[in-house]
Amino acid sequence: QRLTRRGSKNQIKMADAELQFDVLPAADVYTNQWEALGAWFMGPKAENEDTLLMLVNQAVSGHCTFRKGLFPQDKVYITDKIKNSVPYKAEIQQIQTELDRILSDMRKTVPFFSTRYQGHMNWDTSLPANIGYIAGLLYNQNNVASEGGPATTLMEIECGQQICQMLGYNTDIGTSEPQAWGHITCGGTVANLEAMWAARNLKFYPLAVRNAIKNEPALNKASDYQVRAPWNGGKKMQIQEMTAWNLLNIEVDDAINMASEVVIMAGVDNATFDTIISKYNIQSLGLHEFLRSNNLDSCGAVLAPASNHYSWPKAATVLGLGDSSIHGVELDENGRQDMDSLRKCLDHCLENKIPVIMAVAVMGTTEEGSIDPLTDMLMMRNEYKKKGLNFCMHADAAWGGYIATMLERKKKTMGNSLSGGVGLTRKPSRYRKGLEKEYVFTSALNDHSKANLEAMAYTDSITVDPHKTGLIPYPAGGLCYRNGSMRGFVTFTAPVVFHGESDPNIGVFGIEGSKPGAAATATLLSHRVIGLDTNGYGRIMGQCITGAKMFYCLWTTLASDSDPFVCAPIRPLPDDIPLDVAKNFIRTKILNRPYNELVKDTNVLNFLATIGPDAMVNSFAVNLKGNKDHKLATQLQDLIFQQLSYTNTKTKHVRIPLYITSTVRTPTMGQNALNKYKARVDLPAGPDPFSFLIATCLNPWETTNNHLKFIRGVFRDVVYAAIGQLSDEPDHHYFVCAGPISEDGFLYGDYCSNFHEVGHQYDAIVKMKVLDHADIQNIKKLQESNSKPLFLRNENLMSLPSLVRSGGRKINMRICDGTTPLGTADMIVDDPIRLKTFASLEGMYPEKNHYWLFGDKDNVYMSHVKHQEPDFQQVVRLAEVPDEVSEPLINIGIQMNIPSISGATESIGVDGSENPLPVGTYEAQFIGVGGKLTTTTLKIDDQSHVFFDASTPNAKVAINDVQVRTLNRKKTIRYDIKMVTNMVDKDMYFSVLTKSKDLKMKGLPDPPAEPGALVALKNDPNHSFVVDCVLPNEKMLGVREIGGRKAVVPYDMVVVA
Repeated sequence: QRLTRRGSKNQIKMADAELQFDVLPAADVYTNQWEALGAWFMGPKAENEDTLLMLVNQAVSGHCTFRKGLFPQDKVYITDKIKNSVPYKAEIQQIQTELDRILSDMRKTVPFFSTRYQGHMNWDTSLPANIGYIAGLLYNQNNVASEGGPATTLMEIECGQQICQMLGYNTDIGTSEPQAWGHITCGGTVANLEAMWAARNLKFYPLAVRNAIKNEPALNKASDYQVRAPWNGGKKMQIQEMTAWNLLNIEVDDAINMASEVVIMAGVDNATFDTIISKYNIQSLGLHEFLRSNNLDSCGAVLAPASNHYSWPKAATVLGLGDSSIHGVELDENGRQDMDSLRKCLDHCLENKIPVIMAVAVMGTTEEGSIDPLTDMLMMRNEYKKKGLNFCMHADAAWGGYIATMLERKKKTMGNSLSGGVGLTRKPSRYRKGLEKEYVFTSALNDHSKANLEAMAYTDSITVDPHKTGLIPYPAGGLCYRNGSMRGFVTFTAPVVFHGESDPNIGVFGIEGSKPGAAATATLLSHRVIGLDTNGYGRIMGQCITGAKMFYCLWTTLASDSDPFVCAPIRPLPDDIPLDVAKNFIRTKILNRPYNELVKDTNVLNFLATIGPDAMVNSFAVNLKGNKDHKLATQLQDLIFQQLSYTNTKTKHVRIPLYITSTVRTPTMGQNALNKYKARVDLPAGPDPFSFLIATCLNPWETTNNHLKFIRGVFRDVVYAAIGQLSDEPDHHYFVCAGPISEDGFLYGDYCSNFHEVGHQYDAIVKMKVLDHADIQNIKKLQESNSKPLFLRNENLMSLPSLVRSGGRKINMRICDGTTPLGTADMIVDDPIRLKTFASLEGMYPEKNHYWLFGDKDNVYMSHVKHQEPDFQQVVRLAEVPDEVSEPLINIGIQMNIPSISGATESIGVDGSENPLPVGTYEAQFIGVGGKLTTTTLKIDDQSHVFFDASTPNAKVAINDVQVRTLNRKKTIRYDIKMVTNMVDKDMYFSVLTKSKDLKMKGLPDPPAEPGALVALKNDPNHSFVVDCVLPNEKMLGVREIGGRKAVVPYDMVVVA
């Protein structure tokens, strides 16, 4: 039941029309606010498809009615005759055909809408925003001028006012305070550029005014014009008596007001003053000439965090300041600007008389999800303005702007307010009365975030991106000015005081010319429907904050004590919470409890309020336990990132179980903070770059308990596979062919694993593609002439993860019947269906027997999922496709649980066992469409048996000649990422030219090969290396495999190849 309705519409005069504006719409409030979110999005699984189609039809019909109703008597051009013609039908058919091609390509794009997506600052767009955009684009309005988009221009102005008030700026035209103004840009980069442009022009404007008054007779009456001096207690001084340095550091509003005040004092009109000032201002003269004519040595500095977004150096370059004008403020261990570093920057600028154009506070960083200490920065500005150094304060809230909807704003009474006396919120939300299992609560902002978001009201400009946390389609960035008149410094009209009159031609302000009116319609409709308060956008942001905190808990506890890796968030825990205590609390009180319990646990809520990122971005790192090598740690991060990112359209979406991103920090962020980042995962301090992973939580759905468990399992699998790819020795690997080769050369292979053989402790299934037609026909004949299945084995040595994830790289595979080689063929891994390490498994045997179902529309197979010794390998080919199992599920591969077969297989030993799946039918369970537990029937007939082996997986001895060579090789090769760095040999040399002449005198034997030579193992001539260096005293060679992996090997184990 709806409890309250948004307030009445408010009036504002714009141009010559009186318009009705919902300037700051509030959300509707329900007893169950959670369910309202269901109407705000299309849904991760297109749950609102019918609703979307209905609303699109409404938007399209509305536009068609507009066209038909405009001068109904005008001639009809596209007649029924034309529609029935051959060319017309052919062109429509071509539209459909090409649209299908486009749609097919679009399915290769990144699925931002998925709850599995935690990569960049992106997620689904809101349903009202999408409909608003579609409605707007049909009219193709251009907000460059009111005549290009009269309606959408007013919508953009309304959006700008809404965003200004949401951020805390004054929009009340009945007060003496400057009235704010905002507009939509194409993105945050352009908004930041405009903000810097405005601040730079404003910084140097007082000098232009002084010069104009001094030199222009028309301004003689303003010769006694006075300006306040912040460094002198705000006392006024005559402008002609002030130095250039003085004028570069006056109050922001005083600089803005100069034009209007001088116009009045001099008794000239705005047009005359505009003509005069254009002779002196930086916009007209250009940066170089302006600095020369005013005897200025510096073009100014912009202070921004050392981790600043690339848009800041880009903006400085575009404006002619150069990226060296960006002075990086170091970060602290929380990823926020360090105030000691900021003070050093300000002291440097003050001592060297470098004008500070602006200081930038980032309200939600892209890497750490941190909100800068804006309150401290504002206080520091007040401190330094008294010393004679003043500047604009800009908040880059491109990411964090809409988080301000979580703030509980106090109601204000505003006489002529655009909001009609209504604050940001209505009554406090009343959520569901009966708590259910899947209830999702909202976490409160931490005290730091709350205080600093509220402080944005005191900045001079704010960048905010509706197309980020506002969930609006691209392009929809935004820029707001505390004093709306500041926008006049980025146009070629005079900067007059802004009293609330709104020129519809907003395109004259800022950088852009043409821009889509559809961005304004999308933003406005989303604002009006969802509401810019704690029950609307604040509800969404609150649930996203909850998700970020829950994932912070997950990353903190991901690695157990027995795991060979460590995982830790970059953001530290509060000082008063020891890590062990936090881990125990998270594991026992948070991760394994339903939400209806969490929401009632005060201790849990208090704990969550103090941990995690400021703004929904978790950064974290993984490292091998005990590793101190930065390069090895970076390799591990890179391998994890490669498996959890989508950068190649040839990659199948279904093989990326989770989307994240990564970044690198260097000493430019501040060595102290960098050292503390590294310490989170036990890496030593130092200047080496530090890589870490990033997971962004911008959707309100992913906080359910089961989702966290799923992500935990997925991520552990990826980490273990990455570790294997780094540490497993290259080797041969066998796959049993699950079924016949297809006409186009596809084969399914089930991996022959072993619980005791390092590098072979995996469950894996691959779909191979044979590249040559002759090889396809040969394999087909071999299968037809053999009653037993064929086996595939890689000829070139590689680790199993490298093979499975070879990304379409050609691999030469040997074909055999288990004992006898039958030929080779070039293949690629077309689809890495499954790769799971036994080490990542937790717990005992499952209660139900697990099989992995895979295949295609022609053949469906099942492979037994092994868990721990003793266990067995089994592959069967089902007699028919099971009911309820769709083709997409078959292609992806799903786990089948068969309750009638015991999961405990202790009775199976090396001597074999009876087939656990004889001919018959079996009831099985699987997770079907929509995450529902589904039951189906599996049919096994007398043709279903493919392969069964209860011996090889459990064997504790070498099972074939390949593994014999592998075991022998382990005795000779010492694989080591650091190679010879830990082997002290003062006579080590990397070139014959540097070889010591004293080796023979020492009685040391000549090496079997010198650096640069090619050698091979005596007991495995096919395994060759290139010699990198010689360690004479150790009687060893430092070598590297052809693939690049490094090792050390004794003299007597190699021969020259």
